[in-house]
Amino acid sequence: MLVLLAGSLLAAEASSKDDVTKAATALGNEANYSWQATVEVPADSQFKPGPTDGRTEKGGYTTLSISFGDNTTEAALKGTNGAIKTDDGWKSLAEAMKDNGDGGFNPMVFLARRLQTYKVPAVEAASLADAA
Repeated sequence: MLVLLAGSLLAAEASSKDDVTKAATALGNEANYSWQATVEVPADSQFKPGPTDGRTEKGGYTTLSISFGDNTTEAALKGTNGAIKTDDGWKSLAEAMKDNGDGGFNPMVFLARRLQTYKVPAVEAASLADAA
């Protein structure tokens, strides 16, 4: 009886994984799509990220509007290349990661590194399902 129950649980888990994989594939096959991602943090958290709004086109560009506190940063990505809009204008990810020389925390470096590994929702969902 225990073996039959365990088998049905594994089948249900595989079915859920397949459902997520199929949905992620269907989303990735769309010509374009947009999304909003919100990170929930505890109310007393020192850092309170805002939403990230994104738009992507199949085989093309991904644009992001990333909010953090009262600041919003725009970014554009295509493959492993990207650019961030700064107070000084648009900079490539490589330019944004250059040391600003003051020895302190540089939020542009943090953001540029994050964007280098950014995955659009269809790719991220498929990756998470595969790892489940």
